[in-house]
Amino acid sequence: MLVEFISNIDLLNIGNSCNQNCRQCYAAENGYTSSVLEQEIEKARKIISANKDSRFFIYPKEITTSPQLIDLISQAGQNKVLSNARIIEPRFIDYIIGRGIKRIKITLFGSEEEQFFWNGNSAEQYSKIKGNIRLCAEKGLYCEIFTIITPLNLEQLPLLCISAKELGVKRVNLLRVMPFGNASSIDQKYLIKEPDLEELMILTDSLKTDQSPYISFGPWFGPDFYGKSVWNYLDGQDDETWVATKTLCPVVDNQYAGISMKTDNVYWCYLLLSMPDAVIGTVDENGQIRIDSAPDFSRETMIKKLRGICSKDNCEYQKLCFGGCRSISYVMAKIRGEAEPEYAGMDMCRTQIRQRLRK
Repeated sequence: MLVEFISNIDLLNIGNSCNQNCRQCYAAENGYTSSVLEQEIEKARKIISANKDSRFFIYPKEITTSPQLIDLISQAGQNKVLSNARIIEPRFIDYIIGRGIKRIKITLFGSEEEQFFWNGNSAEQYSKIKGNIRLCAEKGLYCEIFTIITPLNLEQLPLLCISAKELGVKRVNLLRVMPFGNASSIDQKYLIKEPDLEELMILTDSLKTDQSPYISFGPWFGPDFYGKSVWNYLDGQDDETWVATKTLCPVVDNQYAGISMKTDNVYWCYLLLSMPDAVIGTVDENGQIRIDSAPDFSRETMIKKLRGICSKDNCEYQKLCFGGCRSISYVMAKIRGEAEPEYAGMDMCRTQIRQRLRK
């Protein structure tokens, strides 16, 4: 079935290979051979032209290995890029700023040992990455860092926040290891459980000051309806948002498509590139999207079928949240061997923890 309109389209697996093979990377799509970047750019332009009313986000494997994509990114209205910052140079920063890029997101851990374990960076590279973060900030980019939180590194977060401030970082984004892609066989000891999340929430509450970088939880921890950020997001007031949606997860109402520039496959979540059963269709040579079989993520179905802590009987915010991040719920339910993993509840949720903490 040809699709007339999808609100949010991500262009995935585009560009040259990354210069790292991070242990936590989700972008491990199978079934393609190397392709020509110029052809991928032309294909992307056709998709953008055929879906003019959609909002686009472009995900290169690593932007510094594919600077040719910057013009496409800028033309798509995107003002942020992600990088591992291994080879950022001053002229590259000047170039992307000149093309309208205002934000850059870089993965950074709290110690050399962790940076090596997850991203494979040497001590020298770790120091260089920190220097490149500082350079980006000094040149006027809004700098953010991603860092993975595990039960083993919680105590490093205060020092990381201090270091981030010294480097000029404005925002620290906390992530959890998701057991798919490169991390599909990750040791269980690195996976956050609910008691760890409660400890993390208490810790971050103590770190939030006017002088510290803004601390943000990724969607895979569940929303916190006791805070302001989730309401700002739903009201469209969060300038960090790259999607046009009134729900926390853009797959609700099936208004999302992630398109691989290598295979032409369409996925229902950009995080699920490594999972063949997440393919819902293809894109044709004219850039038009054809959906063959997609989960029913309509609001009506979600209200009826969401289970666990996200069911209507267990969460008063269900009709605002619609089950949080569907990809992490889906993967965790598949690991548990559950039927209809698309409708599994989140395995943990900050709102429900906050309710307990406030008692």
